[in-house]
Amino acid sequence: MKRFVKRSLVAVVLVASTAVSAVSFATPPETAPAAAPKAAPAAPTGGNYLLLNEMVLLNKAYRDIISAVVLEDSKGVVDAVEGFETSQVVQMTRDAFKAGKIKTPKNPERMKEFEGMDRDFHNNFDKLRDYAKADNRPKIRYIAKKLLDNCIKCHEQFRK
Repeated sequence: MKRFVKRSLVAVVLVASTAVSAVSFATPPETAPAAAPKAAPAAPTGGNYLLLNEMVLLNKAYRDIISAVVLEDSKGVVDAVEGFETSQVVQMTRDAFKAGKIKTPKNPERMKEFEGMDRDFHNNFDKLRDYAKADNRPKIRYIAKKLLDNCIKCHEQFRK
């Protein structure tokens, strides 16, 4: 009987302490000072907004590509590349480039160089799709790494 009472008491203490912990985590301390709101950074507009959206789409596509490369899923690579390249945002960004509506946040005076890097990137993206359609895994890995290296180089030179 003593043993049963001890176990019951331990169980009650554990349940009570868990409940107290849960309530204390769920309830913010009332004495904490309110944080001053931070000013939001200026949102990109026009062509730069398109470029930012293209980068978001590219980030997702590249994650899908890396997963597909690791899993040796050539069709997954093709799907990711084609999903990105056929996006309306990508076409609108290309049109904004042609109209001179895009400026890089860093080194905007080097837009011609940026446009050349962008063109090379898209050409390599097309090569990646072609290698994936041919299920040429060594070339897929080679060009996927080359694309990543180009991303890093471009961001170092043109992104703040």
